[in-house]
Amino acid sequence: MHFNTPLALDLALAPNHLYYGDCLEVMTHWPDASVDTIYGDPPFNSKATYSILWGNDAGKQKAQLDAFTDMWTWGAEAEERLRHLTSEGHPARDTIRALLIKPGRSGMLAYVTYMAERLVEMKRLLKPTGAIYLHCDGTASHYLKYAMDDIFGPANYRNEIAWHRTGGSAKGNQHKPRKFGASKDYILFYAMPKHQFNGVYVPDPDAAQRYPKGDEKGRRFALTPLWRSAGMGPRPSLCYEWRGYTNPHPSGWRVTMENLEQLYQQGRVYFSEKGTPYRIRYMDEDKGILLDDMWTDISPLTGKNKERLGYPTQKPLALLERILTASSNAGELVLDPFCGCGTTLEAGLKLGRQVIGIDVSVFALELINTVRFAGKYPALPIKGIPTDFDSAERLAQTNPFQFEKWAVWQTGMMPNVRQTSDSGIDGQGILGMSPEEDYTALTLAQVKGGKQRSYVADVERFCYTLIERNAACGVFITLRPIGKRSRVYATAGRLGTITIGNATYPRLQFWSIQEFYAHGTRPKLPPLVDPYKDRTAQTLLDL
Repeated sequence: MHFNTPLALDLALAPNHLYYGDCLEVMTHWPDASVDTIYGDPPFNSKATYSILWGNDAGKQKAQLDAFTDMWTWGAEAEERLRHLTSEGHPARDTIRALLIKPGRSGMLAYVTYMAERLVEMKRLLKPTGAIYLHCDGTASHYLKYAMDDIFGPANYRNEIAWHRTGGSAKGNQHKPRKFGASKDYILFYAMPKHQFNGVYVPDPDAAQRYPKGDEKGRRFALTPLWRSAGMGPRPSLCYEWRGYTNPHPSGWRVTMENLEQLYQQGRVYFSEKGTPYRIRYMDEDKGILLDDMWTDISPLTGKNKERLGYPTQKPLALLERILTASSNAGELVLDPFCGCGTTLEAGLKLGRQVIGIDVSVFALELINTVRFAGKYPALPIKGIPTDFDSAERLAQTNPFQFEKWAVWQTGMMPNVRQTSDSGIDGQGILGMSPEEDYTALTLAQVKGGKQRSYVADVERFCYTLIERNAACGVFITLRPIGKRSRVYATAGRLGTITIGNATYPRLQFWSIQEFYAHGTRPKLPPLVDPYKDRTAQTLLDL
C-alpha cells in the first residue's frame, strides 16, 4: 500500500506515546507480539443510509465522503486493497472473495477491505495472551465478524457484546415508523488461546437470600455441600476418609483431601447435627454475578455530561474501564488504533496500564493532551506530528486537510470538521468577551498551505465572509509569510479594529507557520472560550 506520511519519520514502538497517521502504516513499524490488549472504535458513521454503503458510484458519493471521513466508497484504493487481500495465502482471502460475490464491489466491501488490512496487523501485534475488542454498529458488525473469524480464527471468538447506548427512534415518515428503533452498538471480543480473562462482576441482587445465616460477628454466610451428590456419578479419585467422615455414596467429595484440610484449618467447615460436613461461604467474599454480553448499565454521553468533550463518537470512560479491567492487567500495553479523543488512553492510565493511541487527526491528538489529560496526566509525546517547519511543510503537501486542522488548533480555535462547502472557513472560535463594536463574539480562521505567494482574491473572499457573518475578527493562516508589499494588508486594514476592554485588536490579521517556528509568534487574539468546557460555545459552534 502507498502511504502519504513523510519519510524518515520515527514511528518505532514506544509505550505511553501518541502517533499521528494511518494506523496501518504506524503498526507496520512495530514488532510481532508486542501488544497485550487492543480496543478499536473504527471509523464508521452509524447514521449513514444503506444507499451510501451499498452503492458503487463513487462520483455520486464524493460529497458524502468529503463530509464524513469515516465513510468509504469503491474506487482505485479499494481495488488495490482487493488485489492485496485476495492474494494467495492472505489471512482474509476467503472472506474477501466471498464478499466479492455478495455484496460485490460496493461501499460495504470497501469498508470491510479497509478494516481487514488493519485487523491483520492487529493480529500480528497481539501477544499469545492478548485480546482485541472491536466496536461497531449493526450495519456492518456481521461482515466484520466474518472477517475476524478468518483473521483471528473462529475458535478465538469470545463474545458479541451488545451495549445498550440509548433509546433509539424508529425511522419513517411522520405518520408511521418503518422499523424498530436502533439503540445498541456491538463490541466483538476475540482472545488469543493463552489469554487470561479477568471477567467483570456485578452485585447480586439476591445475595441476602443466598446467604441466609449470620455468625457472631455479623458476617452473613451460606452452607454448601462438601459431598458430591449421588446423581453426579462415581468419582473414585475423590472417595477418601477424612477425620472419620466418608461420603456414603461413591460420588465422593467435592474437593481434594488437601484442600478440605485447608478449609478446616481456616474454620470454613461446618458440621450439621447429623454430622454432615458443609463448606462455609461468606457473602462479603462473593465476587457477585459474572457480567453477561448485554450491557445496559452504562449510559452514553449526552450534552450535559461533564465527561463530554464535544468530540464525535466519544465513548463513556466507564465502558473502556470495564473492557480493560476484563482483559488486561497493570503494567500491560493497551493499544487504541483509532483513538479519537483518547477515552481508551485515559481508562488505561487510570487502571495502571501503558497506552498507545493512533489517529489520523492531529486535532484529536492535541485534544487528548491539552483537554482530556489537563490536570490529570502528563501530556504524551506525539510521534508523526510536525515538530519543525520542514515537517509542517511535508504535512501540508501530503495531507492538506490535516494540516489545516493542526494549524487552526495552534490559534486556540476549533477546526472545521467539514472538508467541503465550508465557505472557506477552516476554524472558528468564540471570544470570552464581546467587542465594544456591534459585532458578534465569533472569530474565524482560514488556512492556505500551498506555495502561492499572492492571496489577494482569497483574502477578499475571507473579508466578505467576516462581514457577512458579522464576526469580530479573523486570522488568515499561510505556510510562509505573505510578502510585505502585497495588497492584502490594505484590504485587511479597511476592516478596522475591535476593542475589548483596554485592548485593541486588528479585525483581520495574518500569521504564517514559518514565523511560528522561527520566532514563536502566534496571532494576537483576545481570550477565547474553551469549546470543550463551555456548553454555550459548543452550541454556537455546532459541536
